[in-house]
Amino acid sequence: MSRANVARAQGDYVGEAIALREACNFAPDEKDLCKRAEGAWVAAQRRSRDSAKKACTDIPPTLAGVDVCLAAVTEIRKLAPDHPEAGPLAEAASRQHLARCFADSPAWQTSIDAAIELLRCEEAREPQIALSSYTQQVFAARVNARDQLMRLADLPTYSSHTGALSELLSAATCLTPTPDLVDRAKATRSAFITKARATIDLRATGGLPELCAAAAAQLPNRAGCGAPRAGAPTVTVIGDIAIAPVEHTAYETQESKDYVAGIIRFPNPDYQPAVNEERNARSSKDSAEQQFRRDESDCRSAESSLSSAGSSCSSSCPQRSERDRACSAKSSSESMYRSRTSDYERARRQLDNTPQIKEREDIRTAHYIVKHHTWRVGWTAQLRNEGTTIPASGGTQTADLETAGAPIAGVPADPMTYPGNRWFVGTVRDQAAAKVAEIVDGALQRRASDLAVKCPAPLQWNNDWLDCWARVRLWAAGKPDLDPLLRLVGMIRDQRRAPLWEHVRCAQ
Repeated sequence: MSRANVARAQGDYVGEAIALREACNFAPDEKDLCKRAEGAWVAAQRRSRDSAKKACTDIPPTLAGVDVCLAAVTEIRKLAPDHPEAGPLAEAASRQHLARCFADSPAWQTSIDAAIELLRCEEAREPQIALSSYTQQVFAARVNARDQLMRLADLPTYSSHTGALSELLSAATCLTPTPDLVDRAKATRSAFITKARATIDLRATGGLPELCAAAAAQLPNRAGCGAPRAGAPTVTVIGDIAIAPVEHTAYETQESKDYVAGIIRFPNPDYQPAVNEERNARSSKDSAEQQFRRDESDCRSAESSLSSAGSSCSSSCPQRSERDRACSAKSSSESMYRSRTSDYERARRQLDNTPQIKEREDIRTAHYIVKHHTWRVGWTAQLRNEGTTIPASGGTQTADLETAGAPIAGVPADPMTYPGNRWFVGTVRDQAAAKVAEIVDGALQRRASDLAVKCPAPLQWNNDWLDCWARVRLWAAGKPDLDPLLRLVGMIRDQRRAPLWEHVRCAQ
């Protein structure tokens, strides 16, 4: 109801109707509320339909006119997603929007740039139009752009330019990822990386095995080890790596652990008082019972005498007075007997629950010595690349514990385990490799910057420019997404005017 009131205050009659219907669903027995909800729903349907018809009749040839119509259609669909009038109205908006898209990209059949811009324009309003016929139109625009990219990729001149071919096939895969196209794009990308990735020429002292491979692993696809490749850069890194002697230190700590040495048994100090209380309570009960039995016998005798006197005994005769006295005494002694019995039962239960002997654990503390061993090793390096010397350093350590333990407390002995003579090699190698990779990354970034001069903006649809751009992206660690070429087309178009459309989304 609160949401309905807010919507009404804002003039949102559709939001009010939806909130009222939900309120009625929560309280279906409130007849006035549900009647109001039904009236608001019918009125909202009528008003949204009338508003949409007005907005979608003679739509102005502007983006704002299309959006006003689609916003009105959205209001209808909020109330009834499958409303029969929503589709024709959305179709009217789609026709006007398509007319604008085609007018803005007249060369869509012969120009890749225009084909991609047409697709961007059509996709921009696809969620709002939400018609299967329009989705088919968007797919047709994808196929058109893909086909133009593929016609270019299939030219014989591209067969040796794997970079250009890889970017064209990636863009085509983004548009329509058919299985054969995906496989071809992956194979071409692999061939391009094999051909264009840099070679790391690492000349390092220090005896660290697989140092080059470890550095290349941190630059996936961008660099590798082995023989130089024609047309691909070679980055030379010369390094003197010195590993310091292993430093072993140790210190001791005293540890402790509690353990159960046995069970200690001792007389329960509460037992004898419980015995005495039970005995006294039993004696009191027995005494009260004897008195009760005597008084009970006297009461019966007095009642018998009164009965024998018959009608001759008046209200004040001796037999009646004796009967009243004896039976009153019997009632009092019976009450006392019951009270003493209750006291006895309580004392007996207390005795039953009080053990004669108590037990407790004998907790003792075991003390033992732990020796803490640490082995540390450091390394330094002077790495040279392109006339510059870059210092590097690092280190690693490992540790182990040694103790005789405390078997009585369940602490086992743990002898010292020496880590071995080459325990540090893997970590030191990875640290040094990270520094080498950092140097190679900087060198590749510079190569990419230098190469970018040969393929400046704007985009040119020829194999040399695309191959150059692909290499720049690879060496500069560009993201291996499928849409960079499509995004580049959109960015160049957006530089000429304010951006209107989102970039092309890759199909799933």
